[in-house]
Amino acid sequence: MVDMTAEAAASPAPPVAGPRPSEDHSILADIVQWDVGNWGRAVRMWDRELQGDWAGKRALDMGAGGGGLTLYLCRRGCRVAYCDSKPPRDEARDLFRRYDIVDDIEYCRADVTRLPYGDEQFDLVAFKSLLAVASRYGGWETQVAILTEAHRVLKKSGTLLFAENAYGSRLHAFGRRQFVAWGRGLHYPTLDEYRRLLQPFDSVTLESFGVLAAFGRREWQRRMLSRVDHLINPLFRENSRYLVYGYARK
Repeated sequence: MVDMTAEAAASPAPPVAGPRPSEDHSILADIVQWDVGNWGRAVRMWDRELQGDWAGKRALDMGAGGGGLTLYLCRRGCRVAYCDSKPPRDEARDLFRRYDIVDDIEYCRADVTRLPYGDEQFDLVAFKSLLAVASRYGGWETQVAILTEAHRVLKKSGTLLFAENAYGSRLHAFGRRQFVAWGRGLHYPTLDEYRRLLQPFDSVTLESFGVLAAFGRREWQRRMLSRVDHLINPLFRENSRYLVYGYARK
């Protein structure tokens, strides 16, 4: 995560916003891309929070990867910067072509801990499944740097949207070590650590969710387990759940 080469196009025309993404399951699945039953809760929360007209607002997708959040922000009418340390993935470009939003996106290849943007440039900043993966390049300090940059480039009263894996329970930690090769050696923040990361923001709304669906090996398994999670989630302490999501205002 050291590539600082910016590949930014001229500001595109804002796309036309359609129905709320969380109201269409096929769109929701393309946004979330994994464990839709549980992670889709984040999109539904964001839709409730982002009231009013967002057409033409400038938004940044940090660590954009497969492009799901870029799609979400475009569907809300924003002008979106897709920012990642690598060139856009083929699956992201395919997704953008399928929704006819290729020309609505600005592409930026950069280290997300040192963004090539000035202060207070964006109305919205969003990231998903970024912090644990980024910890491979510097642990907790890298995660702090990402939140510092997100806060810096947000305009005053701007909004951060986030959905992330949490440490969860010891069973979740064991499962990652034993069954997920790329999960070893990463730092999954606890709920208290997420609150510390978000301290620079003036207000924070944060929820945790999910117990069993993290153990599903196929999406149909995760879908079934997420239905059980909706029943048993209240029985588990908030810091023992594996998903953290919400929004924060600068």
